[in-house]
Amino acid sequence: MRNNSESGKAATRTLSSFKPKSPLRMAILSSLLLPVAGISAMAQAQDARVLEEVQVTARQRTESLQDVPVAVTVMDESALQKTFAQNLGEMGDYAPNVTIGTVPGFNAASIAIRGVSTGDIPSTFDPAVTVAVDGFYLGHYQASLLDMFDIEQVEILRGPQGTLFGKNTIGGVINVTTKKPSGEFGVQAKARLGNEGRQDIMLAADLPIVENTLAARVSMQQFDFDGFYENTFDGSDAGGQDLFAARAKLLWTPSEEFEALLSLEYIEDDSDTPMVVNTTTEEKFFYGAYPGRGAGGPANRPLGDPFKTGLVTPDQHTDGFAESKNTDGHQEDVDGVYLTLNWDVMGGTLTSITGYRGVDSDYYNDYVGEPFAIYATIRSVYRDTYSQEIRFAGSTDNLDYVVGGYYQQNDMDYENYTSLGPDHPFAGGPTIPVGGVLTDADGSQEATAFAIFGEGSYSISEVTSITAGIRYSDEEKDFQLSPLFFPTEARVDESDSWDDITYRLGIDHQINDTTMLYASFATGFKSGGFNEQAGTLESAATAFEPEEAESFEVGMKADLLDNTLRLNVAAYAVEYTDLQVDSVVPVPGVGQESIITNAGEVTSYGLEADVMWLATDQLTIDGTLGLQDSEYDKFQCDRDGDASTNPMPTPDVDCSDFDVKRTPETTASLGATYNIPLSGLGGSLDLNTNATYTDSFYNDIINSESSKHEEVTLLNASVSYIADDEKLRVSVFGRNLTDEEYQTSGLSVANLWNFSTYGNPATYGLEVEVKF
Repeated sequence: MRNNSESGKAATRTLSSFKPKSPLRMAILSSLLLPVAGISAMAQAQDARVLEEVQVTARQRTESLQDVPVAVTVMDESALQKTFAQNLGEMGDYAPNVTIGTVPGFNAASIAIRGVSTGDIPSTFDPAVTVAVDGFYLGHYQASLLDMFDIEQVEILRGPQGTLFGKNTIGGVINVTTKKPSGEFGVQAKARLGNEGRQDIMLAADLPIVENTLAARVSMQQFDFDGFYENTFDGSDAGGQDLFAARAKLLWTPSEEFEALLSLEYIEDDSDTPMVVNTTTEEKFFYGAYPGRGAGGPANRPLGDPFKTGLVTPDQHTDGFAESKNTDGHQEDVDGVYLTLNWDVMGGTLTSITGYRGVDSDYYNDYVGEPFAIYATIRSVYRDTYSQEIRFAGSTDNLDYVVGGYYQQNDMDYENYTSLGPDHPFAGGPTIPVGGVLTDADGSQEATAFAIFGEGSYSISEVTSITAGIRYSDEEKDFQLSPLFFPTEARVDESDSWDDITYRLGIDHQINDTTMLYASFATGFKSGGFNEQAGTLESAATAFEPEEAESFEVGMKADLLDNTLRLNVAAYAVEYTDLQVDSVVPVPGVGQESIITNAGEVTSYGLEADVMWLATDQLTIDGTLGLQDSEYDKFQCDRDGDASTNPMPTPDVDCSDFDVKRTPETTASLGATYNIPLSGLGGSLDLNTNATYTDSFYNDIINSESSKHEEVTLLNASVSYIADDEKLRVSVFGRNLTDEEYQTSGLSVANLWNFSTYGNPATYGLEVEVKF
C-alpha cells in the first residue's frame, strides 16, 4: 500500500529511567538485532526488479528515505490511490504504532503516535502530533483531516521531532506535500460513486503560462454523501458530507537558482453533525431516563443497530436555542495563502515559508445519541494563524546542515452556546419540564511563538556519521474567558509564557551499500496553555504546564535481495513527563466541565517494521507491524468522575494501573498488488487487497467502556483497469468488506451519561479517472 516504504534539567537525565518492566519490553528491544544477524545471507541472483528510490524531507532537506536515520512511513500518490481513502484520518491504518481517529462528536482529527496523543477538542489545547502541509504547520487538529486528492506524498515521522519541526511534535509529525505545477499542460479528472449516495468529483489542471518560467496548477473537489446513519428523531439520513475544496498554485522560476511558489487554499465544509450512539451505563445519573445501547429500554431504538441513533436538530429545540445561530451541522470555512521561496546561494539553499490560514467553524451536537437533548451546544471557533520560517540548508565535504528561525502567531476567538436541560422527551422518558436553560461562554487567545534551530550531520568516515541538533523555543499566550456557568461580566484575563530547549544526538553507520544502522536520542516539547472549556473561574484562570518527551531509538534501513526487499525497522523507548490530562468532572449545582492538569508520567517501549517486497514482476507485497507497551509511571486522576470542582481540584487518586489512552499494543497491515497484463485488449488489471489490524484501546484517561476502540481487522480490496498510457483508470473498490461493526471512541460525561462513535460499515463504489 505504501511506496516503501527543561532544557538544562532534561539534559542531565540519564537513560536509567528506561528500564524494561516486562518480558515484552525486553523482547522488543532485543528483536531489532535479529534481522541484522542475517543480512549477509540475503543475497540472491541479480534480477531486473529493483525498488525505486524514495525522496523525503524528514530533515528539512531532500534526501533518500534509506539514508534518513528517522522512523518514517511514506505513502506516495500511487499508494494513496490504492487505499481509496477519503481523508487523512484513514492513513493511520498503514503506519506502525499510529492511530488517527476523530474527536468524539466532532469532525476533528485525533492523532496518536507511540503512546502519546491529543484527543479532545479545546481550541487552546495544542496537539501532540503536528500536521504540516507544504512546510506550513496547521497548529490545531481543527480542519486538519485533509482530503487525499492532489497529494504528492505523505510522510509519517514517528518519535519526537523537536529540533527541526519544533513544539507540539513529541509524538511525531505528519508531513504532507501537495502537487506543484509541472510546467506542462495536463488535466486530471476523477469521479467516484459509492453506496449511501456517495458522489465525488475531483479535477486538477496544469497550466503553462510562460515556458520554463511561469506555470500554474488548479485543483478542486466536491464531496457529497448521505451518511450511514438514520436519525430516529425525524427519520432523515444523517452523518453525511457536503464539502468543496480548491487549491491554486503559481510557480515562478526566473532562473535555475531561484523559484517562488504562491499557493491559495479554500475549503467550504457544510457537512452534517457527526452522529453519536448512546452507551449510558447503569451507574450514570441519566441511565433511568435513557439506558444505553445494549441495556434495553425505550431509549435504545432499535436494539442492536448503532446506525439508527437520534439527534435533535437545532431548529427543533423548543427553547429558541438556534434562533440567533445559523448552523445545523458541522460547518467549516478555510482560507489560506502561502508563499515559499527557494534560492540556491552560497553553496546551499535559502528557504522562506510565509503563510496564513484562517478557519471559521460552527459545530452543533447534543452528544447524546437519542431524540432527546439535554446538553446541546453550538461551538463557534474563529482562528487565524500566521507563520514565517527562514532556513538555510548547506553542505561541505563532510557536513550537511540546516539552520533557521521560526515565528508563529495564532489568534483565536471562541463561543460555546449551550442549551442545558431536557428538550423533546421521548415516550416513557423523564418528567422534567421540557425546555433548556441557555448559557453562553466566550473567550479569546493570542499566542505567539518564536524559535531558532540548527542541526548537522558530520561524516567521521566514509561509512559513519554523527548528528547533533538543538532548538530554542519561546511561547506566550494571552487568554480571556467568560466561563460557561458565569455571566459574561465575570471574565478571566490571564497570560503565561514558556520556553524550552530541545535537541537530538545520533549516529548512523552504513554496514554495506544497502544497509544502514542508526541510534539517536531526541527530546520534544508540547506547549502549556489554558482551558477554554472551563466552567468555573478557578479552572479558567489556572494554566497547565508543558509536556515533555525524551526518546531513545535504534533502527535499521535495508534494501535486501538485490534491492527487491525493503525492510525498515526501529525500536524505541520514550518517556513522557508532565502529561497533560483532560477529563470531564461535575460542577456542583450547575453541571459539568472539562479540566486539564499535569498529572502523569508515561514510559513507552515499542518495535516497528515497514516492509515492501517485489516478489515477482507482477506481485508486490507490503506490510507494517507495530508493537508497543506503554505504562503510567505516575498518574493522578479523578478515577470515577465524581470530583468536586469548587475550588478547582488537583486529582489525587492513584490511577497508574489504567491503560494509557489511544495506545493499542499491536497494529499491523498486510497488502498485495498483482498486475495482470491484458495483451489482447491493451492495458492491465491491478488486483489489490489489504488487511489492517488494530488492537483494542481506550480513548479516555479513565478507561471507560464507552470510549473503547474495539479490536478489529478490516479487509479492503479493489480491481483496477489501467490503460497502457496510464491516462485511464477504472476501479471498483470496497472497504471493510466483511462489514465489521466496531466502536471507535466515545466519552464518559462525568457521572452523567456516556456516548460513543462507530467505525464505518462496508463501503463500496466505482471510480473513474482520466488524464489528458
